[in-house]
Parts: sequence; C-alpha cells; structure tokens
Amino acid sequence: MEKNRHSLKHIAKLSGVSLSSVSRALDPARSHMVRPELRTKILKFVNEENFSVNLSARRLRLNKAEVITVIVYLDSFKHKNFSVEFVSPSAGRDDIQCLSAAIKARHYDMKLEFIVPGQQLPYHVFDRNRTDGVIFVSYYGTEYVDCLEKSKLPNLYMSRYIDTGRHDVGLVGLNREPGYRQAIEALLKAGHRRFAWFSPPMQTSLRVNINIINDLFHEYGIFDERLFLPTICNYYDIQGILKVRRDVDAIFCSNDVIADWVVRELRRNGVRVPGDVSVIGYDNDPAYHGEWTNNVATIEAPKSLMAETAVEELLKRINDENAEERPHILLDTIFIPGDTALTQVKGD
Repeated sequence: MEKNRHSLKHIAKLSGVSLSSVSRALDPARSHMVRPELRTKILKFVNEENFSVNLSARRLRLNKAEVITVIVYLDSFKHKNFSVEFVSPSAGRDDIQCLSAAIKARHYDMKLEFIVPGQQLPYHVFDRNRTDGVIFVSYYGTEYVDCLEKSKLPNLYMSRYIDTGRHDVGLVGLNREPGYRQAIEALLKAGHRRFAWFSPPMQTSLRVNINIINDLFHEYGIFDERLFLPTICNYYDIQGILKVRRDVDAIFCSNDVIADWVVRELRRNGVRVPGDVSVIGYDNDPAYHGEWTNNVATIEAPKSLMAETAVEELLKRINDENAEERPHILLDTIFIPGDTALTQVKGD
C-alpha cells in the first residue's frame, strides 16, 4: 500500500498538539524531548494515517546525511600467519554486525566501505554531504588524516588490537589484562599450578596478548618456559605437544579456535576436560559457545559494548555535544568460565 504523504500539520491537528511537538516526536535526535505519553499519542495517529516522514527533506533541513560510514581494513581478516584450521568462522563479521545494530538503534543508516591494503579510498567517501562521520575498524594508519581534518569530518578508530597508547586519534579499544587476570586467579583458587600458553608465532595481532600473559604468568609465579609456546602453527603441532606434555593442568590459547582443537585432542587421548586439564580461549567466538559445542571457557572482548560506545562517542562529535576531540576509551575484557575450565576446588 502506498503511504500517504500527509503533512506534519495534519498529524498535529489530529493529535491536538503543536506542530513543533510532532516534529520533535518524529525526529530520532529530538524525540527524547517529548513526554513519553505525548509521543505515544502522536505515533498512534502516525500509524493510523500511514504517515511517513520525508527523509530527504528532513536531512536537507538538518544539513545532515544521517549516515555513519564504517570502513573495514581487509588485511586484518586475511590471517596470513594462521593455518586454515585456526581461522575463526566469524572473524570480523561480529564487529560489523554489532556496529550495524548500534547505528540503527540511533536511527542512522550505515554505509560500509573496505580499505584494500596498498590502495587509497576515493575522497568522495569522506564527503560531508554523503556521511556525518566515520568509524575505522581494525585500521591503524594515518593516510586519511589530512583529508579528515580538512573536511572536519568526525571520526574515530575502533579495534581490539589497536595500540592502546595512541593518542593521535580518537579510539575505542580493549584493556585485555582484566579478563586474563580473572581467569588466572580463578584457576589458581581451584588448585591449578602448571599453566601453559598456546598460540601461533608472534604477529602484530597477537603480540599484546602474548606480552600480557607472559607478564601475568611471571607476576603470579606460574611461568614455565617449557610450557610457554607461541609456536603452534597447525593441528599437528597441538597433537605432538600434547602427546609428550603431561605436566600441565591449565592451557591458555590465543583464540577459541585453538582452544577447541586442544579440548578435542585432550579428550581423544583420554584426558578429562576440565577434570584433569582446564582450557581457556579468547574472543568468546559464538561458534564455540552454547548448546552442541564444547562451550569453551574464554576471555571475552565486549563486542557489542565496544560498538555502542564507538557510535555514541562519534554521535557526540557529530551533534557538537561538547565531545572530546580525540576520545580514548578502553573497555575491560571479562573471563567467561564456560564448560572447559574448572574454577572451583573439587568438592566445593
């Protein structure tokens, strides 16, 4: 059915309220200024009259595109140093989905662009007539700084792996230590003493995690060089190590994919997980949690909160709400026990 193009005046007359009240009630950026009961009354007549807002006219009046551009750096999802069996089936997808939900919840449209390594984005991507702001995902470069400053286009970086010490850009990132610390303390309390670390060879995206876990293992007096193995390249490395390493009761893995492989191999060898060995991953990858999975214990990066925070901070700048020019927000990781980690003393 074709929608009627009644005017705001018509809706105001039916509702018995002022034209300005109707205008505010139908504007996502100002609807909070209308009392809930009044807004409900207005929306009742909007639905009955099959009324729709002329978005083009409103955007022209507000001088806004009501669009947020999300730019994803493709190189971060190539996993060049990962064997195929160590690649998460949901890598990168979760961040984009969470951003989409957060942007839609604020009544903006999302435009998705991809940066191909070595290629420059066309500058019309940053045209203020096409977008109100930009969120870079898993991108750390500075190629677009001059263009963004020239157009005064609000922007920030959102990434799980960005250098948290950077203050040259606005960023929403992760403080990864809390989740690891929670996990170590829970395992120690449950009686674990022989801790191992499994990860692929050190690369940019892993270096922070490796350094954090190395420091924490030393801090808690559980570091053992023989069990600290940032050298796992494929499933056969896991198989060979677990055949000869029997002196371990807790294994931290750099992602949930590796943790799931470790759990499978331990159980294939008759080792009880978590009865004999606890296994902890990283990322809270949905492919390895819930019913019909191993429900791997993990360190969670709060993906939804990260996306919501990034969108909120960007909108503050878009709407000139006394926002910081370069916000620097780090969100804490959280330990999720799952079914592969024994975190209570037996018999408790």
